[in-house]
Amino acid sequence: TQLAAPFFLILLIAAIAAAAFGRLTSIPLTLLGGLLLGIAQGILGGYLPSNSVLANGLRPSLPFAALFLLLLFWPGLRQRREIVDPLSGVDPPPPGLAAAQRMRALTYFTWGLGAVTIAIGLYLALFVVSDFWLLIITRSVILALIFLSITVITGMAGQISLCQASFAAVGAFATAQLASDFELPSLLTMVVGAVMAAAVGALLAIPALRLGGIYLALATLAFAMMFDSIVVPLDWIGGGQLPTRVARPSLFVGDRAFLFLALGILAVVSIGVILVRKGTTGRYLEALRGSETAATAIGISPARSRVVAFALSAGIAGLGGGLLAIHETQANYQANFNPIFGLLFIVIVVTLGSRTVEGAIQAGLAIAFVPEILKALGISPAYQFILFGLGALTFARHPEGIVEFNKRRSLEAVQRFLTRGEPPQDGEG
Repeated sequence: TQLAAPFFLILLIAAIAAAAFGRLTSIPLTLLGGLLLGIAQGILGGYLPSNSVLANGLRPSLPFAALFLLLLFWPGLRQRREIVDPLSGVDPPPPGLAAAQRMRALTYFTWGLGAVTIAIGLYLALFVVSDFWLLIITRSVILALIFLSITVITGMAGQISLCQASFAAVGAFATAQLASDFELPSLLTMVVGAVMAAAVGALLAIPALRLGGIYLALATLAFAMMFDSIVVPLDWIGGGQLPTRVARPSLFVGDRAFLFLALGILAVVSIGVILVRKGTTGRYLEALRGSETAATAIGISPARSRVVAFALSAGIAGLGGGLLAIHETQANYQANFNPIFGLLFIVIVVTLGSRTVEGAIQAGLAIAFVPEILKALGISPAYQFILFGLGALTFARHPEGIVEFNKRRSLEAVQRFLTRGEPPQDGEG
């Protein structure tokens, strides 16, 4: 039963690959694609040496590779009907961030309240909670760092990537392997791992530039599955049967000291993401989300901007993956970075709010604490999937995220209360 979900996912990808062969419109071509895929797998199984890397990696990953290549190169798959309305390719702009619309005094109050909340949280983490809950808090901080990569690629660039967990795994593997094989400082290998993940993200973005929307999501999912089937089993990358060990830095061996390290890295990366969003790159990506044609007309390069977004997003995920490996003293792929986790990551972030740093932090807290809280209350862990599904359903009504939506509604109520009795401004009824 535990193996049913991965097998069903493989079957689903194979079905999507066959449908892509049929250009998502032709039933006969879809049937032919399924037959060709089955024949190819049978041929590979009969002719490849048994127990070889090719037999164990290439044959299971054939549906994923086929889907990835079909999305990139199959003619006519992404052809659209002729556009007659010049505005049909322009998406309506999303509502502005709630934080940008609040009064100055309320902004200062929010900052002060946030500082007090952080101070109370640090006090509880350092002096009150048990070692177990301290580990959960640290894990939530590291997951929030990984989720900031989704803030960049989805919240800023408007692209759906289902392989963020794979980018995090690249950072984790590089961190552990470099520290283990070359005895380099783990913090240095973590940075190198982030750079390697950024390079992988940029390389993936180059062939995927022609894709968008659902096609990009499927291509990144196919990449994640290929990574899982081909790359992870390699001993010099995944470490073999046992996860590769990595020691914590001498200054951060203790759990409380490591929490400070994780918080410091999260703060630095969060500020960096905010600066990117407010800077030239963020404005370019915002323009591309509205209308790629209009953005190109004013000199914005879609290819360059999206490669930068993918590289930055992958680098942040790789940094978080390396930090998680150091925290757990091993690069545990199956427990943290398999493709199912990649799907979970994107859904929970976009459900809560993918456009803000707060959304990533709240997603990290939710994914780390909800299962443990349910377990502490004696509630079956199965209910977390029900809560997860109910939360995801709200995305249809509030695409900006339920946290951002409720923050906007609360902000409007507070500002109406604070400005009651004041005369209306010019132009207001």
